Amino acid sequence: MSWNDKPDPMFQGADAILNQCSSVGEAVDIARNMISIPYVKVDEAMAEEAVKIGGKVSVIATVESTMAPSVRLIERTAEKLNKKIEINQCLVEGALNVLMKEGDKEKHNQMVLSEIEKVEHESDVIVLAQGSMIVLLPYLNHIKKPVLTSPRSGVMGLQQVLHDR
Repeated sequence: MSWNDKPDPMFQGADAILNQCSSVGEAVDIARNMISIPYVKVDEAMAEEAVKIGGKVSVIATVESTMAPSVRLIERTAEKLNKKIEINQCLVEGALNVLMKEGDKEKHNQMVLSEIEKVEHESDVIVLAQGSMIVLLPYLNHIKKPVLTSPRSGVMGLQQVLHDR
């Protein structure tokens, strides 16, 4: 019996872990090997959906530390599914400061919306890299391309993991 076969006292009673932070997603890949319960990344299902839609994927982020891990997740997913994709990285410069320092949610949302509108015509699918960006959904009715967010698909992925256990 290895240490991994014993119940992890830190998570005693938990059936699974859902990680909401895309920036630390690659750390989750390491942590999965150290615990005995499923560890679901909120953006995995979204990345898979984006790759299945395929072609040109635009990744929108307002936090620089989120961009690279999100892009690598989509790239690894495409490789796993043997799909060829092209990724357009779109960091909305200054949006995080507008939200955190100025507290101006509306201006932040408009900055991100403007970036989505800018890349829509050159994208097959648009990925909002941070789960918190789900607040933009009410603003997106006029966008014709699929815009993916992670919270709903992440929770659905967690439900599937729990169902399969």
